[in-house]
Amino acid sequence: MKNKFKIGDKVKIINKSYYKDLENSCIYNNGKKRGVWYIIDIEYIDGKMEIIYIVSENRNVDSGDYFLECDLIPFVKVELLEDKLFDI
Repeated sequence: MKNKFKIGDKVKIINKSYYKDLENSCIYNNGKKRGVWYIIDIEYIDGKMEIIYIVSENRNVDSGDYFLECDLIPFVKVELLEDKLFDI
């Protein structure tokens, strides 16, 4: 089983399928303004082939919230063309 993400990866949260719902996730709510979260740990559900990603809005913390792989997408920084034009 190959992990889609590794510890330290930046991600965007698109859903919450494991333990509670998205609206009640402090980690999700605290990070909404910035729009980026970090994988801080990876665990496996005993007896199942499912990976649980522990995600936080800060990179260097010991606790976070639990998400399945399908709840996350890679974070991609999008720069506006307008911003690039004014960098000249």
